[in-house]
Amino acid sequence: MLLLVKLLLLFGLLAARPPVHSVTLELTELDNDFSKTTLSYFVSSTMVRFDVKDDKVVDKVTLDNLSVWSPPDDTEKLRCAKVIYNEFGPRLVLLDSKSKYGKHELLYYIYTLNGWVLLNSVNPFNISLQENEVEKEHKSPLHLVNGDVYTNFTHKLGKTDGTVDTVKNSVVKTQQLPKAVDSGKSSDLSSLVLATTTSGNTSVNTVNSSNTVDGVDGVDIFGISGVDLSNVPEPPVCRKCTYVVDGILYTIHYFHFKTKFRRVYYEGQQLYEVPKGKHLSGSCVYSRNSKVIFVDFLLSSPGKTHFVYFEHTSAGFVKLPKEEFNERLQKYKSIPTTVDLSTFNSKTYSVTTSKRLNKRKMDESVSKVDCMLYTPNDGYVIRRVIDGDLLVLESDNDILEVLYYNLGGQKLLSMILQEGANFQYEYYTYFGDLGKWSKSSEYFYYKLIDEYVKKSEGKFSLDLKTTTNNKYLIVQKDGFLNHLSYFPTTSALVNVVYDHGRLVWTARKPRESCIFVWHQYLYNLVYVVSTCDGQHTNYHYQKNGETWSFIAYEEFRRRFSFIYSTNDVLDLKDNFVGFDVTENGNAFTIKPKHFHLISKVTYGSVVLWNSLPNLKCFSAKIIYGANSTQAYLYLKDYEGRTFTTLYKTVDNDFTKWELSYSETATLDEVGTLPTNVKVENFKDKVENKVEDSVGNALENAEKLEKLEYRLEKLEDNLEKVEEKSDNATVDTTDKVEENAEKEDKLDSKLELTDKVENRDENTLENTVDKDENRDDNTVENTVDKVDNTLENTLDKDENTVENTVDKLDSKLEATDKVDDKADVDKSVETVETTVDNGDKVVETVESIVKLVDVVDGYLGGVFDLQKMKKTEYGDYVDARKYGLNYLLFTPHPGYPVRDLRDGLETIWKSSTQECVALSVFLRDDAPVMVELFVKCSVEVSRKFFQLKFNRWYPVDSHTYDILTDSLQN
Repeated sequence: MLLLVKLLLLFGLLAARPPVHSVTLELTELDNDFSKTTLSYFVSSTMVRFDVKDDKVVDKVTLDNLSVWSPPDDTEKLRCAKVIYNEFGPRLVLLDSKSKYGKHELLYYIYTLNGWVLLNSVNPFNISLQENEVEKEHKSPLHLVNGDVYTNFTHKLGKTDGTVDTVKNSVVKTQQLPKAVDSGKSSDLSSLVLATTTSGNTSVNTVNSSNTVDGVDGVDIFGISGVDLSNVPEPPVCRKCTYVVDGILYTIHYFHFKTKFRRVYYEGQQLYEVPKGKHLSGSCVYSRNSKVIFVDFLLSSPGKTHFVYFEHTSAGFVKLPKEEFNERLQKYKSIPTTVDLSTFNSKTYSVTTSKRLNKRKMDESVSKVDCMLYTPNDGYVIRRVIDGDLLVLESDNDILEVLYYNLGGQKLLSMILQEGANFQYEYYTYFGDLGKWSKSSEYFYYKLIDEYVKKSEGKFSLDLKTTTNNKYLIVQKDGFLNHLSYFPTTSALVNVVYDHGRLVWTARKPRESCIFVWHQYLYNLVYVVSTCDGQHTNYHYQKNGETWSFIAYEEFRRRFSFIYSTNDVLDLKDNFVGFDVTENGNAFTIKPKHFHLISKVTYGSVVLWNSLPNLKCFSAKIIYGANSTQAYLYLKDYEGRTFTTLYKTVDNDFTKWELSYSETATLDEVGTLPTNVKVENFKDKVENKVEDSVGNALENAEKLEKLEYRLEKLEDNLEKVEEKSDNATVDTTDKVEENAEKEDKLDSKLELTDKVENRDENTLENTVDKDENRDDNTVENTVDKVDNTLENTLDKDENTVENTVDKLDSKLEATDKVDDKADVDKSVETVETTVDNGDKVVETVESIVKLVDVVDGYLGGVFDLQKMKKTEYGDYVDARKYGLNYLLFTPHPGYPVRDLRDGLETIWKSSTQECVALSVFLRDDAPVMVELFVKCSVEVSRKFFQLKFNRWYPVDSHTYDILTDSLQN
């Protein structure tokens, strides 16, 4: 009965205790039932955090089915796990565990070629060590040659091969015997010894904690009297490390302080006998080209240490004094030398002509490219590379080889550098216009080689500095207009444009090629037209310093108008023919016609101002006064910045003018006038200011009748623009003409938008702002202002046009705002257009609101693959219509992708690079791979990603090609 009661109580306790479930935590599975997952995104990395629930016990942690951690016993419980990813995949795992005694422990695991390695247990000898609590009193420090002190631990064998010693005639020779050892048993605190008797029989024995061999009485591993340096014992008897300096391999052995080596052997031959009273603490073997040249021994005695040196000769090892040893060792060290690319004969290095393979894809043929290979001779090491008087590279590390290409005037260089046990590649390109070598990326290096190979196959690149007429290309030069036109033939495929080796443009889509290039070499402006699958695309570039940068079409059009505008001469006295003049009492505002600028301003025979190549006048204003006459000139430079200058008459003499004020580019001078400040406010700061009067003080100038506004229509303006730009137009094919028609339609929309924007200056400043960082409140206010402007404009009657013009005239004369967009003709045309063409105004404002929506949807460059089709700031192409398993997306200029995501997962992110195009490979209508065209400065490289285990991982181009080919087949 008592037993039954005890059983019932036991069952009750077990029933009241909550069940505990043991699970395996796979760090690639974000959606599981036993942990809470949190993602954190950083600039160059992503962290995934797993918080294990209280009722779950993790018995194993894996990542991609590769074991990371398992608890050593049942008392330790995993609380949290964190995985840190960078652009190469998972790199670091952090585990937070807690024992039942309340002790917390943070474990760090790093991913290496050998799997996940625990950073907490890394030591200089890469040996797994464990301290034995029982033998702490027997511990003693280990003093190394370099001065470091290590505490001696008892060696514990893990899941590795055991150590086997052959014992024969008291000579120990280490071998390896594969044997799996269970790390959970206490018997692992031992070594394995292979004992050989005089009769030839062998037996496997172990060395227990007392350092004696089981089965062989009286044998102690620390009591062996001899050691062979060609095959030293394993730890704990001896620890070994190696390194290379000046071409010499140093192999250092640290012997346990308990060892009693009296004789030293090398490959079975006795080398040295340790004197009595000395202890052999260590040795070093010096090797060069896999041959032993020197050996030294570190002997220690109480309170004293010294070295003994030997040289390896044909007769054996010969003892040397320290001074002679240092002298002879110096002769074996590598002598630094310099490689000169301009010379081919040297005693210190060899030059050979070689053909290197250039394999672009798995299914393409292999091409051979001639190159020069520079390698150091025996006893020398390359530390410096020059090209005549030009320094290419100078390094403290050894340069193993130098590969030099001369691709028809384009010179390339690649080098292999050794830094310790690691190797790295560096690439250099020669820029002739700068006269120097510059470091380049691996992509750019192989891109130039690939283009050179394509050139021999009918596929070539175009260089704006060196390319001339040939059978694949027609080049036309206009010396009067200072531009060059390039026309590739239909049989040529041009997919890259350079400027003296610098990348200007490269194809962004498969089968995209260049059909026309226009280069304005005086102002460094480039216009490229490409074709791909029957569709044309325009690209515009401006050179800034030594690099080329992409600019928007509006910016290109403004620069083009500045360069090729008609230059007029303005005579403020009586020559106003061809100008639009506005009179307001004694003040007259003069502006040139559309596509015209002022290159010279005079008053009769007196020259006030002459233009510069990068500075022209777009408006002038003259104010007649009783004491003096003022002439304001509003200037604009090539970059679009505006400045103001003021000229005055001296003693009211119209033959004498002086410069009273000139605005600088930085606006730092006292009394300068920014372009958004009214002239009335500025005149208050000028000495001897002259107020505008109405009809008074016009004694020295002829009275001008008030001119009527000439309202020109959009078609007339377009005809004038086409007449002025005939000489600069370079479209010679039907495809380019069709593309130009599309651009004309776009221009008409832009001009109409400009007119609506000029209707209200405040609306213009808020509406056309394309800043990525503006907030939502500004956008809402802008849309409200546009709506209010529409309602007021559409309610007006056609009969009120003249009154509106008069009001606008007074407003312009009162404010006199210096702005290159605020011009009288455009303002008057705006009123007439908004009244007569209400439907067009509605369409224009709708396009402005749509533009606001596009900017809001841009979100600073965040692009989601799941929303690719709905994204409005780029071109989306579904290539499945053409039989290809691809989705293509090209962002519009000015809207680059900087953060690529798939839902909540970040695939790629950068703050210094931008994605200019991407393609998504599909399998069963689901994305499996992504290819990005990433631009950094002027270089465009490609990045590849693969969807694996519901995560995106980066892959190389070779793997990407293999995967895409296998999936297509």
